[in-house]
Amino acid sequence: MSKFLHLISYFSCKNWRFTHDNLTALWRGLSPTDKFLFDFDIANVDWEEIITTKVRGTRKYLFKEHEKTIPSAQKRRFRLLVIDRMLHAVLMLFMSNIIVKFIYKSLNT
Repeated sequence: MSKFLHLISYFSCKNWRFTHDNLTALWRGLSPTDKFLFDFDIANVDWEEIITTKVRGTRKYLFKEHEKTIPSAQKRRFRLLVIDRMLHAVLMLFMSNIIVKFIYKSLNT
Protein backbone atom coordinates (compact mmCIF):
# COMPACT_ATOMS: atom_id res chain seq x y z
CA MET A 1 0.00 0.00 0.00
CA SER A 2 2.79 2.45 0.84
CA LYS A 3 4.48 1.71 -2.51
CA PHE A 4 1.24 2.57 -4.29
CA LEU A 5 0.85 5.80 -2.31
CA HIS A 6 4.43 6.73 -3.11
CA LEU A 7 3.86 6.05 -6.81
CA ILE A 8 0.75 8.20 -7.09
CA SER A 9 1.94 10.98 -4.76
CA TYR A 10 3.46 12.93 -7.66
CA PHE A 11 0.10 13.06 -9.40
CA SER A 12 -2.12 13.44 -6.36
CA CYS A 13 -0.10 16.10 -4.51
CA LYS A 14 0.39 18.57 -7.34
CA ASN A 15 -1.98 21.17 -8.70
CA TRP A 16 -2.84 20.43 -12.29
CA ARG A 17 -4.40 22.88 -14.72
CA PHE A 18 -5.89 21.61 -17.94
CA THR A 19 -7.25 23.78 -20.71
CA HIS A 20 -9.33 22.95 -23.72
CA ASP A 21 -8.26 25.84 -25.95
CA ASN A 22 -7.04 23.55 -28.75
CA LEU A 23 -10.27 21.56 -28.68
CA THR A 24 -12.35 24.73 -28.79
CA ALA A 25 -10.32 26.08 -31.72
CA LEU A 26 -10.66 22.77 -33.54
CA TRP A 27 -14.43 22.72 -32.99
CA ARG A 28 -14.80 26.28 -34.28
CA GLY A 29 -12.76 25.42 -37.38
CA LEU A 30 -14.96 22.49 -38.42
CA SER A 31 -17.55 22.79 -41.12
CA PRO A 32 -21.19 22.07 -40.16
CA THR A 33 -20.94 18.67 -41.91
CA ASP A 34 -17.82 17.76 -39.94
CA LYS A 35 -19.46 18.98 -36.73
CA PHE A 36 -22.31 16.58 -37.41
CA LEU A 37 -19.98 13.68 -38.27
CA PHE A 38 -17.52 14.22 -35.41
CA ASP A 39 -19.81 15.32 -32.61
CA PHE A 40 -17.42 16.02 -29.76
CA ASP A 41 -18.99 19.22 -28.45
CA ILE A 42 -18.47 19.09 -24.68
CA ALA A 43 -21.77 20.93 -24.11
CA ASN A 44 -23.67 17.87 -25.38
CA VAL A 45 -22.01 15.41 -23.00
CA ASP A 46 -24.34 13.60 -20.61
CA TRP A 47 -22.13 13.75 -17.52
CA GLU A 48 -24.56 11.80 -15.36
CA GLU A 49 -24.42 8.86 -17.76
CA ILE A 50 -20.62 9.01 -17.93
CA ILE A 51 -20.22 9.04 -14.15
CA THR A 52 -22.76 6.23 -13.73
CA THR A 53 -20.88 4.15 -16.29
CA LYS A 54 -17.53 4.88 -14.62
CA VAL A 55 -18.82 3.93 -11.18
CA ARG A 56 -20.34 0.70 -12.45
CA GLY A 57 -17.15 -0.12 -14.36
CA THR A 58 -15.00 0.59 -11.32
CA ARG A 59 -17.18 -1.66 -9.18
CA LYS A 60 -17.15 -4.44 -11.76
CA TYR A 61 -13.58 -4.44 -13.07
CA LEU A 62 -11.52 -2.83 -10.32
CA PHE A 63 -13.32 -4.01 -7.17
CA LYS A 64 -14.54 -7.27 -8.78
CA GLU A 65 -18.08 -6.81 -7.45
CA HIS A 66 -21.17 -8.15 -9.19
CA GLU A 67 -23.94 -5.88 -10.42
CA LYS A 68 -26.39 -7.84 -8.26
CA THR A 69 -24.90 -6.14 -5.19
CA ILE A 70 -25.73 -2.60 -6.38
CA PRO A 71 -29.25 -2.39 -4.86
CA SER A 72 -28.05 -3.64 -1.47
CA ALA A 73 -25.09 -1.24 -1.61
CA GLN A 74 -27.45 1.65 -2.38
CA LYS A 75 -29.67 0.71 0.58
CA ARG A 76 -26.62 0.47 2.83
CA ARG A 77 -25.34 3.84 1.61
CA PHE A 78 -28.74 5.43 2.27
CA ARG A 79 -28.86 3.95 5.80
CA LEU A 80 -25.36 5.24 6.52
CA LEU A 81 -26.34 8.66 5.17
CA VAL A 82 -29.39 8.79 7.46
CA ILE A 83 -27.26 7.76 10.45
CA ASP A 84 -24.67 10.41 9.54
CA ARG A 85 -27.33 13.13 9.31
CA MET A 86 -28.89 12.06 12.61
CA LEU A 87 -25.52 12.11 14.37
CA HIS A 88 -24.80 15.55 12.96
CA ALA A 89 -28.20 16.79 14.18
CA VAL A 90 -27.58 15.39 17.67
CA LEU A 91 -24.12 16.95 17.74
CA MET A 92 -25.51 20.32 16.65
CA LEU A 93 -28.22 20.17 19.32
CA PHE A 94 -25.62 19.26 21.94
CA MET A 95 -23.29 22.08 20.88
CA SER A 96 -26.11 24.64 20.71
CA ASN A 97 -27.26 23.55 24.18
CA ILE A 98 -23.74 24.12 25.54
CA ILE A 99 -23.53 27.53 23.85
CA VAL A 100 -26.95 28.60 25.17
CA LYS A 101 -26.00 27.50 28.70
CA PHE A 102 -22.70 29.37 28.44
CA ILE A 103 -24.43 32.56 27.25
CA TYR A 104 -27.17 32.26 29.88
CA LYS A 105 -24.56 31.71 32.60
CA SER A 106 -22.46 34.69 31.47
CA LEU A 107 -25.53 36.97 31.38
CA ASN A 108 -26.60 36.00 34.90
CA THR A 109 -23.22 36.67 36.50
